[in-house]
Amino acid sequence: MLESITTLLPEGFKFLRPEWFWALLPMVLLFWLLLRRRSRRAAWSKVCDAHLLPHLLTGAETRRVVWPLFLLLPAWVAVVIALAGPVWQQLPQPVFQSEAARVIVLDLSRSMDATDVAPSRLARAKFKLLDLLKRSDVGQTALVVFAGGVFVVSPLTQDANTIAAMVPALETAIMPVQGSRADQALLRADALFDQGKAPKGDIILITDGVNSAAINAAREIADRGRRVSVLAVGTVEGAPIPVRVGGFLKDRNGGIVIPRLDLASLSELAAAGGGLFTPMKADDSDVALLVQENNSADWNSESQQRSELKTESWREEGPWLLLGVLPLALLAFRRGGLVCLVALSLYIAQPDAAMAGWDELWLNPNQQGERLLEAGKPQAAARHFQDPAWQANAYYRAGDYEKAAQLLEQIDTADGHYNRANALAKQGKLDEALAAYEKALALSAGQEATRRDAEF
Repeated sequence: MLESITTLLPEGFKFLRPEWFWALLPMVLLFWLLLRRRSRRAAWSKVCDAHLLPHLLTGAETRRVVWPLFLLLPAWVAVVIALAGPVWQQLPQPVFQSEAARVIVLDLSRSMDATDVAPSRLARAKFKLLDLLKRSDVGQTALVVFAGGVFVVSPLTQDANTIAAMVPALETAIMPVQGSRADQALLRADALFDQGKAPKGDIILITDGVNSAAINAAREIADRGRRVSVLAVGTVEGAPIPVRVGGFLKDRNGGIVIPRLDLASLSELAAAGGGLFTPMKADDSDVALLVQENNSADWNSESQQRSELKTESWREEGPWLLLGVLPLALLAFRRGGLVCLVALSLYIAQPDAAMAGWDELWLNPNQQGERLLEAGKPQAAARHFQDPAWQANAYYRAGDYEKAAQLLEQIDTADGHYNRANALAKQGKLDEALAAYEKALALSAGQEATRRDAEF
């Protein structure tokens, strides 16, 4: 019997949400109550005239009331089956995924606590790391940290936001062994590509110094068809490393340790790894250089391949059952049924544009602008912002540095003059930018970072 029923069903027939069939249990109970009620009436009809029953039985309008309930039963079954999701036609959906991958390697050795760049090398490096994650244009990203040992913070993943959430907790104090094993970190990053089955890989090393072993490791990685780029953190003058108990880190002889940025070795490592080298900049040009898609035509022709996957997508047939329920629902509404049905159809037929004013109803202009900015629409955000600082920020992100500088003229604070100086520098107005930096220096409590940007 069961086999004969299954042969009548289409091939591949199944329910996507079979748990909805539990909703049939209340229907069974209701049906039992209705039958019991009818049997009670039938029992009285044997001992009483039919024309007297309506006056003797409570709830005597059963003929008028019960038939809508009996109509409810098939409607209930139809709705439950529709909610269970009957399907039998599978629709292949192509999904394109980049085969390129990137591993960011961050130095957490004690030298990264040096304060030659404010507030510290590590703090600035983490800002750049977050910028790299925001501008990630590859399929998967991973994060590795190192000092005397190497640790994988996150393997290759498409969710860069998860990695970004862990960045604030990265400090030199969390590393159990101090040192600077960049060579091991690079090899561990290279192994992540193999584990993630990524044919091509791009490693970005954020550090203030390396040794010859790291350069050799970068050369080995390049020989395997991957690339190592370097973001250099710090200055050639260097600075002492503060310690928690006060004072500065000292060597065995009692001298203050001053780590200096070794540009030559870092540049050599990038060349050996076939990648790019850039010192850390005050603006985002260093990050843009590292993530730009056209920095190597040969690299991109291979690394930007797309792999076609297929995901399951089923065409649900359940909604067709609801067409049979609509007339029953209309009868249940009676006089108001037609009005409700028309109102429902008008609501469903509303295009997305009709909802365009929804945000305007609940959000003020600055909140609307912030939402647009998060969505990557800085030009539209600038038109919504009423706060000049936010508006200038939006224009700056949109590349309209002239409007950003004009708006920042209204803000007589250290941050306002500092941001205006950056906008002017982007336009090539270096004299005006320097004057704005000097105003920021005059108002700034933490003058060191602003002074370095002005010198740069």
